[in-house]
Amino acid sequence: MKYIPLHLFLLISFLSFSQSAWQPLNDFPLETGALTQFTVDGAAYVLLRNPNNSPDVRNFKYDVATDSWTEKSIAPFHDVMEMGSFSINNEAYVVINDPVTFDMQLWEYNPNTDVWIQKNGTSYANFGLYGFDPAAISLNGKGYVLTTSDQDNFRAYDPISDSWEILADYPVPTEGNQMGFSIGEIAYFVHGTILGSGNDTRDLWQYNPISNQWVQLADIPPAGLAYANTVSFTINDIAYVGMDPELNLFYRYKPSTNEWERIESCGYSGSNGFGFSIGEFGYVGTGTTVMGSHVNDVWKLNPELLSVNTHEQKEFTIYPNPASENIFTQGLNGTIQYGIYTVDGKLVSKGNTTNNSINVSQLNEGLYIL
Repeated sequence: MKYIPLHLFLLISFLSFSQSAWQPLNDFPLETGALTQFTVDGAAYVLLRNPNNSPDVRNFKYDVATDSWTEKSIAPFHDVMEMGSFSINNEAYVVINDPVTFDMQLWEYNPNTDVWIQKNGTSYANFGLYGFDPAAISLNGKGYVLTTSDQDNFRAYDPISDSWEILADYPVPTEGNQMGFSIGEIAYFVHGTILGSGNDTRDLWQYNPISNQWVQLADIPPAGLAYANTVSFTINDIAYVGMDPELNLFYRYKPSTNEWERIESCGYSGSNGFGFSIGEFGYVGTGTTVMGSHVNDVWKLNPELLSVNTHEQKEFTIYPNPASENIFTQGLNGTIQYGIYTVDGKLVSKGNTTNNSINVSQLNEGLYIL
């Protein structure tokens, strides 16, 4: 008889959703982590490292209409681990670092011609103790880049004059791992790793380009291991942040109320993945699981299908464990949405309980997370 040992991992917070807002798409062509991503003219581009340890940076274009990926020209710079990007009009811009000279290089990409052109970069006194690790956004026709430099760490790029302007420093010195997004006329940067401690902060800061001032807003709620190397995107003036590598939590932020709300989690979890939005939908994919393996999943978020969550603490029992055909729940009322994952974070089964039971007969013998 086959037994399916199930490791029950933090099954204490239940979310009520009318229908799954996340849907799987065609897999990404490679199992690897993303370096940066940008959208131009209704298409997305993902830059990633070669899985064969080559220093080449590969560029893949995503076509929403056909749910397909096409490889474009290899970038003229090598994988330096830390890069950021922003888009202005019909051009994309990628910033990378030179760890020896503390220069930040800037490369312009034209999707129509598939050609890269180097533009004017900018220099720093240093990149701090922990590297470059930029967070980049576009706002009002300019690009904004936040780095880990301990001075003059926030700068704006004007593509018309091909020049940089030093702005007010980010208020909290960090080791990186911030994520940025813009809504309306305002820029936002969330979390980061506190300088010298290695601990993640849950700060959210708002930057006003007119006043050149920062204002602290509501902290993002706690996550699992960390928020490092997660994803963010915006849809209709709402920001979405998530994919922490341990618990795969996802949140949305509404500037109008300065509130965070937990939403339905994506169908897989991982760090160093990509995240972007096109039109009314969000997209996440690739990355590294908490166990260290690469994935090529791609998932699509439809915000219209999201329902308000409920954080209910319940006492319950799940049996038998190990199981061969079915497992049963006791103490949980109604239909409960579930997901079953391999230990390296791959979703292998999902659905809703039927008569307080979950059928596991289709699973191979092994250890799983429910």
